[in-house]
Amino acid sequence: EVKKGIKDSKIKVFKEYYYDIEPTKLTKQIEKITNYEIRKQNLFDEISRIENSQDPNKEKKIEKLKKRYTLGKLKFTKIIFTIQNQQN
Repeated sequence: EVKKGIKDSKIKVFKEYYYDIEPTKLTKQIEKITNYEIRKQNLFDEISRIENSQDPNKEKKIEKLKKRYTLGKLKFTKIIFTIQNQQN
């Protein structure tokens, strides 16, 4: 039903991923697909770069960056999650 709806909507599907419903496995899968570790490192690198700069507003910029989890763009604009009922 979901696949038919996506096909009918003409959403361009680049890749399909099927995720595990266990929360820890799901989190790891999402981190992998979104390049979380790279984006997290980008944030640390940017904070470090600003700390070592002569920018007069660096404290404000660092404070703003420290409120973020990651830095960088994702390579997709839409995510569709569906939940399947598993019946025994």
